Amino acid sequence: MIRERKGLGQNELARRSGVSQSMISQIESGQRPEPGVTVVSKLEKGLGLLHGALSAPEGQDDSLERFRRSEYGKDMAVTDDELEMLRAVNWKGPMEEAPPAAWADLLGAIRKRRSRS
Repeated sequence: MIRERKGLGQNELARRSGVSQSMISQIESGQRPEPGVTVVSKLEKGLGLLHGALSAPEGQDDSLERFRRSEYGKDMAVTDDELEMLRAVNWKGPMEEAPPAAWADLLGAIRKRRSRS
């Protein structure tokens, strides 16, 4: 869970996002499985994520998790922030089922670009 990986409790996320702790609890427990766009946007902001990160396609999440656990991901020491940035990329087509090497290439290109700025 992203909130826990970032070391935040529900109350702290509620304070940062403006979404009530009870609503966060309901979302996390599945009692409110589809929060509205406004709530999702507030949660992304409270978590320090890019817009769209929480609504990435399921296939993309699976592909990214495989990348993170792969030798490529381990060798690159992918950070949580980098993983969230990659999740925010709204891929359609081949990246949804991308092999770890494709994600490694993309992250390498992003890191190279960032080091130039």
